[in-house]
Amino acid sequence: MINGIHHIGFATADLDRFLHFYRDVLGLKQTADRRLEPGDRAFETIVGLAETRVRVAILRAGNVQLEVFAYEQPEPKPGEALRACDVGIRHIALDVTDIDVEYRRLTALGVECFSPPQEITFARLTSVYLRDPDGNIVELQEVFPGSIVDRSHVVGGSDETCRRIAREFFDGVSRGVVPKGLFAPDFSVWTTSSGDSLPGSDYLTQVGLLKSVFADGPHFTIDSLTAGEGRIAVECRSAGTLVNGEDFRQTYAFVFRIRNGQITSLAEHFNPDVAVNQLRPLIRSAAVPKGTSHRQREL
Repeated sequence: MINGIHHIGFATADLDRFLHFYRDVLGLKQTADRRLEPGDRAFETIVGLAETRVRVAILRAGNVQLEVFAYEQPEPKPGEALRACDVGIRHIALDVTDIDVEYRRLTALGVECFSPPQEITFARLTSVYLRDPDGNIVELQEVFPGSIVDRSHVVGGSDETCRRIAREFFDGVSRGVVPKGLFAPDFSVWTTSSGDSLPGSDYLTQVGLLKSVFADGPHFTIDSLTAGEGRIAVECRSAGTLVNGEDFRQTYAFVFRIRNGQITSLAEHFNPDVAVNQLRPLIRSAAVPKGTSHRQREL
């Protein structure tokens, strides 16, 4: 049974140069650097070479590793910078955040890129090709919420992606308008007051009513955020002034489930007394748009 891709192997003419590029320039983490001398029969049998003398390093790129060999014996043939269309393994792709910033940073360091980052509109992603010092093609790719590209397997960088999703969510709640692109079409919500899973569209309608009950806000402060394996857990606080002049303070624990850069479900825990005593009367008196569920839920 095949479980997945564990590592990608490279052969390089200059290991120190390779490590400088991938470790120091691109930011991958080096986890090993060792030498193998002639006589390691198991290794020589696996690679199909005799009397090998080689230096090997390992780099971690989030959910996958790069295994890099610099052979001293046998003497390797020189590499060449093949075209993207030439037969063989032609590129590796690195998932990034803020691709335009990365592009400017790398080109300032002299990295050769094929072009500026290009937006693939139908897929909701941006991509750019570059070459490493051995001429291998490396793709930098930023996948945006709502993309058709699956990135649920990506581990490296997921914390920053999740932080971005959380910031956009809470910024949207503060404004009373959360970007629809943050949510999967079938997303669902559980809150302390609902007691069961409800359609996400009803929740967003309730978020929209916040504009009617707050003079400005609420404003959120994130106290802690943990992310991993498609899950975000957030502890936060909100504060603001209600339209009746009262100060509002609430504490929350949110749990988000993420798939392909979108929220598929969220659970919102909060102090129900604060919601019932301060928000419920104002929400009930707010103008509720036609089609809104009659089941009221406080945020």
